Amino acid sequence: MASAPLSNYCEVITKGTTPKTMGIDFVDSGIPFIKIENIDDGKINLDGGVNYIDEVADLTLSRSRIFPGDVLISIAGTIGKTVVVPDEIPRLNCNQAIALIRPKLALNSQYLKHWLASPDALKQINGAKVTATISNLSLSQIGNLQIALPSIEEQKRIAAILDKADSLRRKRQQAIQLADDFLRATFIDMFGDPDLNPKGWEIPALKDQIVHANNGLSRRATPGETGGSIVLRLQDVQYTGITFEKELNRINLEGSERSRFKVDNADILFIRVNGNPDYVGRSTVFQGYKEPIFHNDHLIRIKIGKKYSPEFLSYFFNSNAGRNVIAKRIKTSAGQHTISQGGIEQLEIIRPPIELQEKFVEIMKKVSSIPYKSIDVGLLSASLSHRLLVN
Repeated sequence: MASAPLSNYCEVITKGTTPKTMGIDFVDSGIPFIKIENIDDGKINLDGGVNYIDEVADLTLSRSRIFPGDVLISIAGTIGKTVVVPDEIPRLNCNQAIALIRPKLALNSQYLKHWLASPDALKQINGAKVTATISNLSLSQIGNLQIALPSIEEQKRIAAILDKADSLRRKRQQAIQLADDFLRATFIDMFGDPDLNPKGWEIPALKDQIVHANNGLSRRATPGETGGSIVLRLQDVQYTGITFEKELNRINLEGSERSRFKVDNADILFIRVNGNPDYVGRSTVFQGYKEPIFHNDHLIRIKIGKKYSPEFLSYFFNSNAGRNVIAKRIKTSAGQHTISQGGIEQLEIIRPPIELQEKFVEIMKKVSSIPYKSIDVGLLSASLSHRLLVN
């Protein structure tokens, strides 16, 4: 199937304007004048943060009037956010950071939206950015994107499949958010707000319950090194657990390294350094794996005493209250934010009865066992997109 410039299949490729450069002021109500922030996860969000122009301004800026079926794509700063304008949307106009694409009859709008997010289109878009430091995409660059079009019937079929996959992804995200909200509410109900401690729990320093803590392996794999043992890095430790699905970091370890840096069941893995202070303290509890697992020096391995459940403590570290406690012990140097083992020992954390902690952990395990978390719908959607739009 031969490729052709996208402009061949479009009636209009244009963009908005900054009203103030034309002496136009925003008004309190009228025609919504949208910007990149109003394009949110494939939808146009008009719930707050919207500027308005009047009828005269809309006439002056008629080039960027938006109609149902138009495809919008962000072209400045954050590149590639896309949306198809639905039929029920009110009259709209847009600023200079949004390009407006109006397809001809031979190009389905939904198909174009999905294609613009495909690996093929993204590769072309990333190669066409004006500068490396400030991302901008010109209208001519959009028009020159090479697209291969199947028949309009096939476009509609592909778009319908990808729309369903996208809907499933959204529903999964909503379900995960509801589960997270439920756990937060349950935590507050059982333990109270840790910042206020209305239940009067003891809040000692963590030091007396740290049985063992150590930083991990400092050396890295040598170029060309193959095989070896899995050594976890900070990107492997997520709020949802340890990710073993992606490319694993393997290093040939010596005997002393294997004994020092091996991770055991129920150990807490705690991120001790990051360029983003919000990620310092992100943690998870190791639940075992099919082969021995080790950790590098971006992580601290913690064995905890009997007065805390490791899962309870990890959940607390990852909560807003936990991040507030951790933030007090973070040191910053050369753009890196770090907490030491001594800083972890000084963390003051509520200490409810272990029986109550374990009751919460049981609830947490039941929520995490819900099947919607077992499928990476985002990965499935990306795979479908690749197969349908590229192959």
